[in-house]
Amino acid sequence: MPQPRAVIQSQRWVRAGLFIALCVANVSSGCTGPGRRDFGNLPTITSADPKAETALQQARSLEEQGLSDSAVERYKAFVAAHAGDPLVPVAELELGRILLKQNKNAEADSLFERVARHREPALAEQGRFYGAVTAHRLGNHLAAVNVLQRMIGRPIDPADTRLLLRTLSEALIALGRAGEASVAVDALAADAGAASDRPWVQAQLALLTRQKATATEIERLVRELDHEGAAWRLVVRRALLDADAAGNSARARELLEMMRDEDLTIDAELAA
Repeated sequence: MPQPRAVIQSQRWVRAGLFIALCVANVSSGCTGPGRRDFGNLPTITSADPKAETALQQARSLEEQGLSDSAVERYKAFVAAHAGDPLVPVAELELGRILLKQNKNAEADSLFERVARHREPALAEQGRFYGAVTAHRLGNHLAAVNVLQRMIGRPIDPADTRLLLRTLSEALIALGRAGEASVAVDALAADAGAASDRPWVQAQLALLTRQKATATEIERLVRELDHEGAAWRLVVRRALLDADAAGNSARARELLEMMRDEDLTIDAELAA
């Protein structure tokens, strides 16, 4: 007998939330999660044409020097001049990354789409990853979530982990999935290297836990989130206020004891 939609949705939320939560404690070190930290290992792809090898290296050199516009032109020239060369998908990937940083999302998306069809799995997965980022930026939030949730815990590069979590958080917020978004934002908050994201993280955690998450989602978060994370103290406070508003004094006392056990501040509003 098919399960009711509400039950299926609840199970999906819990699976996704727990999957992300596995990363909270270890995100600053790349978080292996339930799988291997293997995303980002690109295969060695070479060309039989020495001129193609040299041209690609010149484009990379410009990028490394911070000359992004010049690098873009050189990569585009490479793709046009060396059609069919094995290095073209590599150039398209690197070109797409620069365009993504320049917010030229539609142009980058077409490049990532081609890379995602490459026969080499590791290279194709890079295309899917960055393609998911562009999908979110172009408004296709569900497509982004479906790809990125499967990649949690796998990036080798901490910068890719931060990009994944920030994009996933934004996409879940856009979809109105506040509970899952809270878990993803909490994982990003645990990353010591995400200093530039800190103001956004703090603002979103406050908004999600105070306004956007439902009382049911808050109760799930109380159970799932790491008590050492940035979100839990906000979540348990909201849960206490919800319990009090609902007249559930037993649950309110239980939550108040949790806060005391964790040495969390109990302000005048909560004490009342």
